[in-house]
Formats: sequence, structure tokens, C-alpha cells
Amino acid sequence: GECDLAVVGGVNLALTSTGHRLLEQAGVLSPTGRCRAFSAAADGFVPGEGGAAIVLARLDDAHRADDPVLAVLRGTAVNNDGRSLSLLAPNALTQREIIVQAYRDAGVDPDSVSYVEAHGTGTALGDPVELRSLRQAFGPRADGRPRLLGSVKSNVGHLLNAAAMPGLIKVLLALGRRELPASLHHDADAADRDAEGFVVVGEHRAWTAPGPLVAGINAFGFGGTNAHAILEEAPPRPAHATEDDGPHLLTLSARSADALTAAARDLAAHLRAHPGLDEGDVCATVNTARDHGRHRLAVVSRGDLAERLAAAPATAVARSRPRLVFLLPGQGTVRPGAGRALYRSAPAFRHALDEASALIGPVCGRTLAQWCLDPDATPAEPARTEVAQPLLVAYGVALARQLRAWGVSPDAVAGHSVGEITAACVAGALTLAEAVRFAAERGRLMRDLAAPGAMAAVRCGAEALAAV
Repeated sequence: GECDLAVVGGVNLALTSTGHRLLEQAGVLSPTGRCRAFSAAADGFVPGEGGAAIVLARLDDAHRADDPVLAVLRGTAVNNDGRSLSLLAPNALTQREIIVQAYRDAGVDPDSVSYVEAHGTGTALGDPVELRSLRQAFGPRADGRPRLLGSVKSNVGHLLNAAAMPGLIKVLLALGRRELPASLHHDADAADRDAEGFVVVGEHRAWTAPGPLVAGINAFGFGGTNAHAILEEAPPRPAHATEDDGPHLLTLSARSADALTAAARDLAAHLRAHPGLDEGDVCATVNTARDHGRHRLAVVSRGDLAERLAAAPATAVARSRPRLVFLLPGQGTVRPGAGRALYRSAPAFRHALDEASALIGPVCGRTLAQWCLDPDATPAEPARTEVAQPLLVAYGVALARQLRAWGVSPDAVAGHSVGEITAACVAGALTLAEAVRFAAERGRLMRDLAAPGAMAAVRCGAEALAAV
């Protein structure tokens, strides 16, 4: 895609009377003050005010970030009428073409569409043309049931340059609730004959379909621009796969050794009696829902928590907390794909690595996150100094942030070689932006200015090395 995240919005405010006066002169406003979309009594539209914004992201990215997903945008298409009879004259042919193109390009079967949010302005000219183009683009449904049709303009008015946003928000909410609100002021007994195959939603009703709910959304502009979007209800959230998400830590404590043994035994029995429980949820609940007694145990599990608890794990009596130091390494410690499991399961690590990647952009053709996550890269590729130095800083800071998110905070921080830059960032002496940019420039300069060479680490005493 062209970007990782996009904010789409539109606003219409009538801050002066000029726009209303021009629309009135054009004869498009309803003299009765009602938008009667797809009704024989349609006599014009009613201007409205408002605004809305949505955030677009890749579905996988949204799931990884644990963001709420309102719907899936399956596809969009846009065209223009070109030369036409007038500025406001609709063109059924180009409207039909853009609808057909949207489903063809997205690979979506039009038969799966059970609801269409129409442009539906409530004008005697525009509505019949739109109905005709819809009928020609979709055709009868295979199950013989009519498609449902509605227009939010009957509820909130026509937002003019932001007219598509209320329809989009309406469909998002309807998909989430599996319910459709009524399109108001519709005379069902006087429906246009071109509505064959469609039924206007005149009353609030449930929205059902044999498969996932899919909706089409029309939006047509004054100047002849036609757009169609395809929305599908959000899929179920992917289940947390404990084997893929990494090990889980369970901590138990009690005021006596016997009480601690009994707590471990009871929890193991409960897990065996309820095999469907999510192990990560159990660990998170137990870790945060108990007071800390002096007698403690910690168990690391990967799908075998009950067995580990039943195996009488070693316990300890808590005394004063020992001091903790984070030591950040230098070059030579980068392994291809080292951060994959953490990136998938640890939000603070993932966010820090993504932030560092965005701060300096691609390094040798890849972002830092891509260098960190690719298990197929050869060891020599991420070991290049211009890659390794900013990567080590980003990885170290991300790991430290994740440890802090888990409640592990150091009393001191130290670093070796480029790890000193990481340590300075973890300690708060440098911002992440300063640290990764410093490391990236340091790596670039070392590549360009230092003569090629090599370094070896020898595990032996000074006496043995002196003889070599």
C-alpha cells in the first residue's frame, strides 16, 4: 500500500447564507423541508451540517495493534461523467460502470451485497437515474430476495461536499449492530418502477444475510464524479495462539509454604477441569489479582501450565529486592529474525520498534523493523555496521520498554560499544530519535571512513593468548 495509516474525513458547515441561496436559485431544495429519497413525492433535498472522520489501516496491522475493527473496506472505484447536459444532470451509464468496476477490481461477488446505501438526494431527477443504474449493475439476487436500500440524507440532510461521510458512518454502525435504521419520509406505495429488485428500508429492522454482511455505498458529486465503496462486516478477532505468542509467566504467593503449595495445587486442578481457558488470560489474572505474600513461586509455561504447577515447582522466601542492572550489548549480537516473537506478542516492544523505524526510514533498503523480523536474511546482512548499529539501539530500547511495561525496572543501565548509546536512551539521557539517528550516522561514517577489517573474540586467559 501507499501508506500504513490514513485518516479520511469530511466536514460541511453553513457559516454564511450564500450556499443556501445558490441552491435555492438552482431549484434543488425541498420546499417542504423533507428529503423523500426514492419516493414519488420527492421534491428536492435538505442541506445538513456535520462532519466525520475514520481511520484506515491494514487488517493485519489493526489486529496486531489490538485496535477495534469496525468493518473491512473491500474496494473502491471512482470515475467522472465528463461532458454532460448540465452540472447537476446525472449519468446512469457512468454510474453503472463505476459500480461494476468496483466489484470487478475488488474481486467481490455483487450477489453478496444485501444492502446499498444510496446517494439518494430525494430529487425527482437524481433518484430514478440512480435506481436504474443500481438495477443494471447488480441484477437480481440468486436467492430471489430484494436488496435493501436506504439514504441517510433523509435522516441528517445533504452534507454537500462531505455528503459521503454520513452514509459511510451509517453503514459502519449498521454492520456492527447488524441492524438497519429507517430511511424516513418514504412512500412505499408509490415506489418508482425502476426500484425492481430493491426495497427501501422504511422501518428499523434487523440486517441478515446467508454469509458475511456486505454493503455498497454510492456517492455522486455535483460535477459528475461518481464513487462506489464496498464494506464488509468485521471478521472475528483472531484467537490468541499461545504457542505462537510465546511463553507465559505465572507468579503465585502466600503467607506460608503450605498455603502456597495448596494454591498451586488448586490452580492446577482448576485448569485441568477447564481446559478451554486461555493460559495467557489465566496468568494475567493471577498475577494481578493477589496480594504478595513472602512465600513465592514463578512458573514459565507454554501450554503446559497445569502440568508445571502440579510438578511442585521450587519456591522461595522473599527478602529485600536485589538491585537490577540492564546491560546493553554492542555489535555482533544481531541474529536474523530475533524479534519476531516479541513483535507479535509484546505491544510495547512492537510500538518502540515501529517508532524507531519511522524516525530514520529505510536503512539499506529496509526499515529497522524489517531487518529485525526477517528470519530469512543471511547473518551477514544485518551485521553490516550501518545496519547493525541503529538496529541494536532500536532493539535494545524496545526490549527495555517492554520489560518496564511488564514491571521490570532497572536500578542502573550500562552499555558496551554502541550499547552505550542504547543505555543512554534507556536511562533518559537521549530521546529515541536522538539515539537511533546518532547510531545510524555513526554506522554510516564507520562504513565510509574505516578501512575494512575484522575482529575476533577469544575465550582464554592472557597467558594463553600471548603465546599465539
